[in-house]
Order: sequence, then structure tokens, then C-alpha cells
Amino acid sequence: MENIYADPVKVSVILPTYNRIHTLKRSIISVLNQGFTDYELLIIDDGSTDGTKEFIADIMDERIHYIKSPVNRGAANARNIGIRASKGKYIAFQDSDDEWLPDKLEKQVVVMDEADMLTGMVYTRLFYDLGDKGRIEYPPESMSLDQKSGYIYEQILHRNLVGTPTMLIRRECFNKVGMFNTQLRKLEDWELCIRIAKDYKIILVDELLLKAYLTPGSLSSDTVSNVQATLSMLKIYKEEYIKYNLLEEKVNEIKAHALKINKADEVNKLIETVLL
Repeated sequence: MENIYADPVKVSVILPTYNRIHTLKRSIISVLNQGFTDYELLIIDDGSTDGTKEFIADIMDERIHYIKSPVNRGAANARNIGIRASKGKYIAFQDSDDEWLPDKLEKQVVVMDEADMLTGMVYTRLFYDLGDKGRIEYPPESMSLDQKSGYIYEQILHRNLVGTPTMLIRRECFNKVGMFNTQLRKLEDWELCIRIAKDYKIILVDELLLKAYLTPGSLSSDTVSNVQATLSMLKIYKEEYIKYNLLEEKVNEIKAHALKINKADEVNKLIETVLL
């Protein structure tokens, strides 16, 4: 994996963005305000046309490296550009609309430094602030720790436990399992986690260290495309879902969600193609 910078750092933080200048400031500031400082921040501009380049140029911090992609090719491709350009021992990801708590990176690095080479990823819990409606915490406290941390391949296959901005991944993982799947426009983070979990331990720092936002136009807010992406995952890993007796359960979950969003007929037709 070629690096474009010569001097090593402990962590490379990769932040893809596309026309998100209205939320980008809080995301970047939350990285720059980390207590842990041995990192670089690679901002991958995925073809923005909203003045992102000029905005980044006004931020005076030598840890920031700006890379512009001439056309918009999606978050998976942008993150892969960042991975190839990075020089860190560990690689973390931030989204352009989320906020790290100040001690997030430090707590993850401590765990990763103390872990053996069989540990491929360290992640944290996150919460969505819903204002007057409270907040959603994930992974939920109702899950036992051994379901969220360790060798958790079956659990990861069952559900997407890891938010992309909570990931800290050992560089060697990408050499072994590959990078983000650019054929997926959504849930590419989950698909990567499945591959990592098959070969490595995934360790949870059991603290809420990321504040996530559901903003209009964000990938995580589009429920229809989430259904389609989940079906794509079933197609890719169909044999694994059958092996662990999870296929019927996942299909029923998708059908129930399709009913809620009034897409039952459309989704049922898609399910038939997946199960052929």
C-alpha cells in the first residue's frame, strides 16, 4: 500500500465529503480537538461544488491534507483513496456530519496498542441526538459485551454493529481483507466489517464517544436505499447467512421494514431475485 507522505504518524484519519460544507466544520473541529495528537487528517473531497476546497484552505493546521477527486464516485471510493494515501499505523474514519468526543481517539489507541495482532479493529459506541425525542445509543446496552466484542463474526453478519466514524483499524487488515467495496453505495462499512470479523477480533471501547447526526441527504437517513443495500448484502453473503441459519430472519426483518415504509410489493419482488 503506497503512501504519498514520508514521515510516519500513529493514526491516519480519513474524512470523505461531498457538498457538506454546512456540517463539515463541526466534524473537522471535533478531530482537531482530540487529546491524542499523533495523527494526520486526510480530507477527501469527492467532487464537491460548494466551496469545500476554499473552506479547507482557510483552516491553518499542518495535520490536514486535502485531496480532490474530480468526480463524485461515492464514499467507498473516497475512503479507499484516503487509505492509499495514508501513512498511519492505524486508520480511523470520520464522516462529514458527525462529531467525535475529545477523548475518542486516545481511548481507542490505548486499547489497540495493548492488543495482540489478532485484533484488527477497535470501535466505540455512538449516539444519535434526537432533541426532544431523546437519543438512540448503539450498539445497545441490552446486548452483552461478548456479543459486541471479541470474535464476533456471526454477530456482525447478523447486524451492522459498527458505525464507520467509530472505527480504528490496523493497517495490515486492509492488506489481508481488502478495502471498501466500491460496488456498494451504502452499507459498505458493514460489508468491510464482515470481512475483518472473519479473520480478526473486533474490540469495543464500551463508551459513547461519537455524536452522530441524521441530516437531510445523509446516507444513513435514507431508509428506502437501506433496504436495497441490505438485500445486496444478503446476495453477497447468502451462503454465510444460510450456514449460520440467519437468512430467514434477515428476510423477515426486511419484509417488516418494507411494510413500515409502504414498499412491500417492490421489496418482495427484489427478495425473490436474491433468493433464486
